[in-house]
Amino acid sequence: FFSPPHVMSTFDYADEISEELLCPLCTQPFVDPVRAQPCGHTFCEGCIAEAKRCPSDDVQLLGTEPADRIVCKLLDALRVRCPHSTCDTICRRSALPDHIAEAHAKKFMLSGFKAKRKKQQLIDHITSLGGSVVSDPKEDWTHLIAEKLTKCEKVLASMAGGKWILTERYIMCSQAAGHWVLEDVHEWTGTQCDNRVEREVALQARHWRLAGGRPFVDWKCVLYTESVHHFSRVLEKGGGQVLLPSEVRLSTHVFFDFKHAKQILLSQRMPLVNDSMNEILYLGTDFILATLMKEAPDPVLWKAVLLLKPKRSRSPTLDQEREATGARRGR
Repeated sequence: FFSPPHVMSTFDYADEISEELLCPLCTQPFVDPVRAQPCGHTFCEGCIAEAKRCPSDDVQLLGTEPADRIVCKLLDALRVRCPHSTCDTICRRSALPDHIAEAHAKKFMLSGFKAKRKKQQLIDHITSLGGSVVSDPKEDWTHLIAEKLTKCEKVLASMAGGKWILTERYIMCSQAAGHWVLEDVHEWTGTQCDNRVEREVALQARHWRLAGGRPFVDWKCVLYTESVHHFSRVLEKGGGQVLLPSEVRLSTHVFFDFKHAKQILLSQRMPLVNDSMNEILYLGTDFILATLMKEAPDPVLWKAVLLLKPKRSRSPTLDQEREATGARRGR
């Protein structure tokens, strides 16, 4: 029989509950139900723990015994919603702890800690509290503990994914309390930052966490840059999809750096529209950062470097490219 811990004693039930499964004291479905002796009335174990007499008939209590197995099975089968606001899961009450442990376990990424002893201390505290630490940016994490706020890959990917970005005090205070404390008071804020850049990052990090991240949803991107892996992970954490250069006709965005700009400008094979006949945006990689920092101007000002090709190149116009794409699809 499932015995939910005290912190799980309040559930969000998805269905109406039969009155026979409600505790007469807390008026909620039984948690750890027991039968009072000798009268046989059923209560939550926690509700009747300090009672000397039965709350239902005022009979002196001689003890308790586990409730009937059929009652326990009915309680375990009740459907409850996951308490995490971003999760739509509905499962059996008995399965909720496993769901939370698997889907919502605290997974930490550390950023900027150069002192090995300090970093190891944080890792030890995290694992002692039941959390885990990931080091590979390809993996997923729920919390970033940052010594400083910089525009590095870990911070940008955390912003794009809507993750918590916290100071190390979150770990130290949780360790001192013996359990995970609330994140809000340990989130990076402008008052903790040393300069304007850090304050801007902190402000937008909180914005994307509250918004649930995913600023790049529906973006299908091709990258022409030396830092392909860096930008790929940031885009993917933010809901974007990274394609191969050979898949450029499926893309919505093509990003490039200055080193590759000339290659793109002179290329005769870069399409202006994709296979859905929508215009492809050609942008500098700084547009990705600008989007995260909510500084992105109208893409018209950043896009279509192909339109800037020297006149001697015979690249097709946008209308010609659309016509050619339509002809290819009609074959």
